[in-house]
Amino acid sequence: MSETQEQDFEEAVDEELDAFVDDTMKRTMHAPATHSCAIHQNSFRTANSVLRYVIEYELSRSIEGFRDIPFGVVDELLSCFCHQPLIYGAKLFATLTRSPEEPPPEGQVVFSEVWYAMHEALEFPESEIGKAFASAINQIGPVRSVLASAAWFILGEPLELHPAFRSHEDELVEFIYHNTLRGAAAEFCYVRLMSDQFEMAGWFKNMTAAITGNPDITDLDNLAKMSAIIGMPDTILPWPEDLQCFCGKSLKKAIYCCDPDKPIDMDEFKDQLDRDFIFSSPCCGEIFEGFRCDACSRVYSWRQGIVGTLTGYSRM
Repeated sequence: MSETQEQDFEEAVDEELDAFVDDTMKRTMHAPATHSCAIHQNSFRTANSVLRYVIEYELSRSIEGFRDIPFGVVDELLSCFCHQPLIYGAKLFATLTRSPEEPPPEGQVVFSEVWYAMHEALEFPESEIGKAFASAINQIGPVRSVLASAAWFILGEPLELHPAFRSHEDELVEFIYHNTLRGAAAEFCYVRLMSDQFEMAGWFKNMTAAITGNPDITDLDNLAKMSAIIGMPDTILPWPEDLQCFCGKSLKKAIYCCDPDKPIDMDEFKDQLDRDFIFSSPCCGEIFEGFRCDACSRVYSWRQGIVGTLTGYSRM
């Protein structure tokens, strides 16, 4: 190939890339947010809250005088860095992988499950879900180029919010780009996890039919028969403020992470506990939504609500 032919080829490739980026950005911007599966997930909002906290901390360390910026400005800034990129990435992946007429799958995925899946998809490319996400992205096209263009577009708003941000363009656009990619990964992971749940529900329905002769997995008599024959885990129970299990044992020694000899004092978080509380272990950052009694294996979670005590509590 001659030098002229190589130049013509490179120009053609650049034009094709520019056309893909331009078309994809337009389609994504015009697509309704509700077309995304992620936007319907309660845990997606939780992920946004976690990222806001992390990015605010990072910005306070890297931008001099950040703590003196008015709260309203910081709030708008964090929306540009977290909410907008996450939604854009999720919409982009949904737009490029599902037709406008195809509704998003229904159901909910808990925060810890999707958070770990997103982390694995992005940080461990050799893992099963990492390879699957990379394969999906590669099949779609130069998605990362679209996300990079979108990041620079979104950056325009933060730069107008406060003069302190204008000398940190490269750093700020990195935050935005990575969160657009997180949004795309979230959409991929939600659809994948919900598909797994659907397959598991089908398997459970078939097993229920084989054992009881009735495939209705909502029938209480069926569930009772299943429990008697193969054993079923107890319902996840609300979190007791007195930390006393049904079995009479204290939960205090069961609340630990890496080291069983170093229990976590949940009394320190008593005023923060509610259905949206996110507990990150101080030893390794592990995310918990509750704990299991070591004595009887009952599971308790504040996501099921908070009660003063379980004395007299009915699970029915």
